[in-house]
Amino acid sequence: MSNGPFQLHPIGWVESSLLTRDAAPRQGDEGAPDAWIVFEQALAEGLRDVQPGGALIVLTWLDRARRDVLRVHPRGDSSRPEQGVFSTRSPDRPNPIGLHRVEVVAIEGVRLHVHNLEALDGTPVLDLKPVLATCSERGAGGDRVAACRPAPRLAPIAALYGELARVTGSPVVDDDAERRLLERRLAELGTATGPARQEHWTRDSTSWGFSCVT
Repeated sequence: MSNGPFQLHPIGWVESSLLTRDAAPRQGDEGAPDAWIVFEQALAEGLRDVQPGGALIVLTWLDRARRDVLRVHPRGDSSRPEQGVFSTRSPDRPNPIGLHRVEVVAIEGVRLHVHNLEALDGTPVLDLKPVLATCSERGAGGDRVAACRPAPRLAPIAALYGELARVTGSPVVDDDAERRLLERRLAELGTATGPARQEHWTRDSTSWGFSCVT
């Protein structure tokens, strides 16, 4: 295994009306303005099959982030306990690589007009990848990909959130940590087989618990 250092060469950059971190939303689907991704002309051939309406994953180098940060308050909310950066989407981290899911609106040569990109103006772009179809849809010519796992059977999250609201007396689940725990336990339940089940959620002073009946 190589220990580096590694060299990365940007393939383009972001053009956006977002100039400062304070102006940017936490995530692209939380109100980011439309933006452009501009690629080096020499890379035009690599863009030839990108189509308007497609969903892409954009990898960026968050050049204005701090690289000496290992713990943060999630979403910058100092009222919440600190977490390690690797369990958050904080831009401040040892290798500040941004991950953005965007929708292509239009293509003009080596310029992509996109929705939902919260990166700041001038942010270097490292790579671009398509959002994958489901496993069973990925085979060339319609052939099924070998070893596709069946999708987990998940109970409706909305129904569980409703039960969560009933137990707490609050109409909104506003704690990301509790939401993640809820969804993780939901996923664990969904991998089991058998008849449909009803989940009963209870809460103590520190965590969510659950019991299942078939």
